[in-house]
Order: sequence, then structure tokens, then C-alpha cells
Amino acid sequence: MLKWKKALRISRMFLLFLIVAVLIPEDVLITAAKAQTVVDIQQGTEDVILDDNEKAETKQEELSTEEEDTPEPEPLLRGLIRDEKGNLYFYKDGEKIRNSWKTVKGNKYYFGKSGKAYTGKKKIGKATYFFTDSGKRKTGWKTIHKKKYYFSPKNGKMVTGRKTISHYLCVFDEKGVLTRKIDKNKKMIALTYDDGPSIYTPRVLTTLKKNDAVATFFVVGNRVPTYSDTVKKAYDMGCEIGNHTYEHKSLPRLSEAGVKEQMSRTDEAVKKVTGQTTVIMRPTGGATNENVKKWVGKPSIIWSIDTLDWKTRNADSTKRAVLNHVKDGDVVLMHDLYSATASASETIIPELVKRGYQLVTVSELAECRGGMKETGAYFSFRK
Repeated sequence: MLKWKKALRISRMFLLFLIVAVLIPEDVLITAAKAQTVVDIQQGTEDVILDDNEKAETKQEELSTEEEDTPEPEPLLRGLIRDEKGNLYFYKDGEKIRNSWKTVKGNKYYFGKSGKAYTGKKKIGKATYFFTDSGKRKTGWKTIHKKKYYFSPKNGKMVTGRKTISHYLCVFDEKGVLTRKIDKNKKMIALTYDDGPSIYTPRVLTTLKKNDAVATFFVVGNRVPTYSDTVKKAYDMGCEIGNHTYEHKSLPRLSEAGVKEQMSRTDEAVKKVTGQTTVIMRPTGGATNENVKKWVGKPSIIWSIDTLDWKTRNADSTKRAVLNHVKDGDVVLMHDLYSATASASETIIPELVKRGYQLVTVSELAECRGGMKETGAYFSFRK
């Protein structure tokens, strides 16, 4: 029964096909077929265009997403930059400069190992400089912990030793601390003591210190080891240590080798105590000649006032010899071997200061009055 119904449906479909084939012309069928084909092509093209557009939109969305995900590159740091802690750095193409000087708008800075700008008193190489809290290098005078320093306007370096600033001869110790300031326009003299050191030298030093004064001690070399502490104290106070031969010998009676030995042995003894050799000398008894002046290798200092304290051994006589005759530029001769001289000094020194004299070393006096030559012999230093 089922097979029969199925066969009947097939027969009907075949009959319908024959009727259509007979009644509809062939060209119409072809055109319709073509039209269907065109529609199919158009539909396919639209599908392709839609697919391409969807792909383009998808790609654009992916690019936009990538652009949104990629952060903007930060600009490179350049120039002076201060961090949140207040530390100052200098950046070049995004990198900190280190162990380098940098000039910015006329101000000099130094950036250390970490890149941070130096502040305060700092040593760089062999020189010492001062930098403000903002990192700028400062020149000129600076007071640090109640001590005065001077930083050269020429190169910023801390000054040590003697330096003329304006009309003053300023004396700085090896740490750069100002120890004395000598007014070149005011009167000054140099007190000198020969033949020591001795047990009386500390008394002279005490009087000098009380009066903010200094002197020059021409030491006999073979006495230095015994009184090394006294020599060191005098040197540390700012007094000058001069060479007075090693064994107090008369130099004109010696050969060139003998003269040089007297000088060198004393210099060696002094250097062991102070770290420095002498730069001036005094021949024993003031005796010298042209050869001796060449052989000693440093200026020879004689005197303009001889107190004869070695002869009188009298304090009053020594005081009169100085106070009754002293004038600007004098070099005064005394000897710290005697108690009477130490006593006389306790009156002479404060009285000279009261009269307005600046008590300076021989080298300071010479520098204020035109200097010295190595082969010269000097009795005084007048204006």
C-alpha cells in the first residue's frame, strides 16, 4: 500500500514537469536561469564585501585595542631635577651625570658618585670647595662652625697658607682656617728669638698667645729633638721656625759643604717635628759673606734692633732696648735661652700691641713689604 502511494507521488511530479516544459518557452527558462545566476553572484559579492568590511572593522578594532594597551613613552629627563626628598641631580638624555662638574646659568655644581649634587664643604681630588644648600659652588669668605675660610673667586678652591686679600695678608692653617689677618697699611714688626729652644721658650709662647701675636724662632738644630714639643707648639701657634745652624757654628769659617751640612741637618730636625723645612735662616752672630749667602740656599735675616740680652741678662735693659727704639718694619733680636728675656717679653709684647704694632713673623713682614730674594741679607723691612 505504501509503495503504491509513493509511486503515485513520483508520477504526479513527473507529469507536472512535462506540462511546464511544454507550456513555458525555452528562452524564458534560460533567462530565468540566468537571472537566478546573477542574483546568486550579486548575493555572493555582497557576502564577500560584507566579509571584507567585517574583517577590516575587526582589524581596526584590534589595532585600536593595541594602541590603547601601549602606554605613551615618557619624555627623557634633562637638566637640573630635584627629587621628592630635595636632592638635586643633573640629567643628560635621561641619565644622571656622576663625578662631574656642570655649569648651569653661570653657576657651578658638582655631582658625586650617586649623582647627587654636593652641598657644604667638600674635597674633590686634592682641593676643597664649598657648595650652598642649593648645590651652587660658593667663592669668597665663608664662616663654618665659627671658623673663617676663604674660597678663591678664581677657581673656588679653599685657600691655605698666606694670601693677600684686599689690603690684608691673611694667614690660613693647613685645614683652611683663618688664623691671622694682617693689615698691610698698619705698622708691624718682627720679634725674633735665637739659640733656643730652651726651658724658657714656653713662657714666651704663653705671652704671645695671650696677646694674639706671633714671633720667629731661629733654632739650633741639635736642640730641636730635646724640645720637640715646644717647637711643635710654636709652629702650631703660627710662629715661624728659622734655621740657626745645627751646632751654632760661624759659617764664614766653613767650606761650602760644611755650610750646607749645618743647614740640611737643622732642616731635617725641624721637618721631623713640624713636617716643613725652614725657609729663612740667621747666621750665628750675624756673620756672613757673599759665598755664605749663596750656600745657605735661603734668605739671611740679620736685625735692626739688638737688645744685647745675651750680654746683659737683664730684663729692664732688654725692655728699654726695644721700647725706646722700635719703629715700623723693625726686626728685633732676642734670645730665648734666658729667663730675663722671657720676663722682658712679658712686658714688651703687650706694650707693643697697645701701641698699635702688629707682631708678625719675618716672612709675613717681608711679604707685606716687597718680599725677599734667596741670596739676600735683610736687616729690616720698611715701607
